[in-house]
Amino acid sequence: MLISTLLAFTLAAEPDLVAFASSRDGGSDIYTMHADSGSLSRLTNDGSSYAPAWSPDGKTIAFNSHRSGGWKIWLIDNDGKNSRRLTSTSAAGFNYEYFPTWAPDGKSIVFEKWDNKSMRFTINAVDADGSDERVIYESKGHCRLPSIAPDGSVVLFNSNEDGDEEIYAINPDGTDSRKLTDNEAIDFGATFSTDGKLVVFHSNRSGEFRTYTMKPDGTDVELIEHISAEDHRQNWTATDSNSKSIPYHALQGTGTRLNSEKGTLIFQSAKDGEWDLWSIDLHSGERERLTDHSSKDWQPAIKPATTK
Repeated sequence: MLISTLLAFTLAAEPDLVAFASSRDGGSDIYTMHADSGSLSRLTNDGSSYAPAWSPDGKTIAFNSHRSGGWKIWLIDNDGKNSRRLTSTSAAGFNYEYFPTWAPDGKSIVFEKWDNKSMRFTINAVDADGSDERVIYESKGHCRLPSIAPDGSVVLFNSNEDGDEEIYAINPDGTDSRKLTDNEAIDFGATFSTDGKLVVFHSNRSGEFRTYTMKPDGTDVELIEHISAEDHRQNWTATDSNSKSIPYHALQGTGTRLNSEKGTLIFQSAKDGEWDLWSIDLHSGERERLTDHSSKDWQPAIKPATTK
């Protein structure tokens, strides 16, 4: 079923500025690209930067990097200047931190963190000035890949706390955990549309990894027909992960962003043997290739549409 719950396509909307990770210059660094023209800007130059996330005002990008030893959360201005480390925990003990996501007021950032004592991933938060780093949710399983609703009302993440990988929701303070998906498949990588009305996620519930949407309460799950299983073929295996639940390459490559103001998705695909970025109009199914490089281009994040 083709998705019918999107807002109308708006030609007058601001062209998408997309941040993404790429190995085109060796290692992995953060780039930005104008989706309409394809013009690129390289923001980092350390070869170990991943998972860009725009601040609500579009002025800053959070990302995770190994540049200082141990994976930590960093910030950089959108022109590539003023790179600074946000989290301050030491590299010792493998307390690694990944996949930042901003609160809509820009005052804090939520991320996943490996806790060496419990030997699990937890959902953590830190203020945007680097102060008050804290755990907001932990369980008997791994909790990974957080995403905050545009209105700040809920945090989504995936966890295997009940034995299989499902998508959960919590309040921003970590209370009221509830399961949004419930099946024997791997459901992961949930992210909100820009208006908060839809959630995009990945699942192998059909036997192969595909991309789906659902409402924020977990209802009305629909397959995105025009993103195929071939788009997901990236040598993923069910146990190729340090969490023993989500494919490691899937975690590394998670990146599908829906701009529902225009009814478009920007996503990564390995369909042609390369990891490139594509956009798709979910009304017509028309696809456009945004990058075409022998390297890996992945983890796209769309700049908030309200910024200049």
